[in-house]
Amino acid sequence: MFQVDSQRPTVTIAAFTHGTFNSKKKKKIKFNSFTQDDDKKKKRFLVARTDTCCYVGNNFQDMFRASKMCSYYVGVLNKSTGKMQICDADLVHLNPNFPKVEHKREENSNLSKFDRTNRNIVEGEVLKEAIDGALKDTVLPEHHGLIDTWKKRDVSVVPELLPVCNVRATSVDDVYKLENIISPSDMENLTKYSQEIFNVKSDDMADIVRQEKYCQFVLDHLLKLPEDSIERQKMANCLLYFQYLVTLYHMKNAELNTNQFFKIFPEFLNETFLNYAFFSQTISARGRQERKFSSYQKDKIAIYVIVLALIVDDFKTPCFTIMKDLRMGRIKVSKLFGYVGCKITGKLTGENKTCAELTVPVQLKVVVRKRSRNT
Repeated sequence: MFQVDSQRPTVTIAAFTHGTFNSKKKKKIKFNSFTQDDDKKKKRFLVARTDTCCYVGNNFQDMFRASKMCSYYVGVLNKSTGKMQICDADLVHLNPNFPKVEHKREENSNLSKFDRTNRNIVEGEVLKEAIDGALKDTVLPEHHGLIDTWKKRDVSVVPELLPVCNVRATSVDDVYKLENIISPSDMENLTKYSQEIFNVKSDDMADIVRQEKYCQFVLDHLLKLPEDSIERQKMANCLLYFQYLVTLYHMKNAELNTNQFFKIFPEFLNETFLNYAFFSQTISARGRQERKFSSYQKDKIAIYVIVLALIVDDFKTPCFTIMKDLRMGRIKVSKLFGYVGCKITGKLTGENKTCAELTVPVQLKVVVRKRSRNT
């Protein structure tokens, strides 16, 4: 145990939800913060501004379960004295805040169908300029073909769907990093739960297949684990995390709120899943915590499954296996592979006859979702 001063400073730790901070251009990003006190918690808001885009975050989002029962600390090293000071930490995830273009129904009613279509294209160009401008100051996915997709009705861009992606990478190894899928702390915690995979032998395979504990992707890799103990443990952790993601993807909202949830997933993954916004956590009218996810969030889980599969398979993975494990149609899975920048060779029909391969320079397709007709 260690002791901390009762009077200690607070450090704000911020992260972009879909990008990494470019330290070379830090002078072009201006940060402002303000606080608001209420009966439960001091709320801190953080705003990061660039010349073309604005990011907003706060320290009381569901993903951090910020409450009086949960505190975070960070150690700040004094290089002169060699001593470390313990400070309170506010965790903030910054989301892009693009201005929304609103139109009155009576104005649109006076336009022809051709004019309304052209108007949507112009708005798409404005949004593209905002996104492209933000790319200058942060490492974000580039959304190619945005104008073409904006011609369709009732769609909006979803920039938070992808994990951290370096679109300027000259090597596929640098496009997606494993630590952005499985954090170093989670990788360490997974070791305790992945020993069955780590110790698997060919004689065990019949029982493992019969028990149906693992999806096809994991089964295909069980007998391909590296001989080196460190690399073998790393791969075992990746395969177990892959299984957790697939299991989470197939769960229903009702199952998220049962005791079975913590029987399936280690408790530390609840924080991770919230942090990645795989599902939302709210407080019900009865004061109970409730978890739920939308179809958009399930797509995000599927994309993390795909990216992890690419990392495990050296960025070339069989499509049919992913289709089978996610129980997803060929059209949908091909779109998701396109979103992460993969090229698919052949048709998505025969078993393991087609592969999705990540190549550089990365060409990302636009991630879109339908708008509600009530908005």
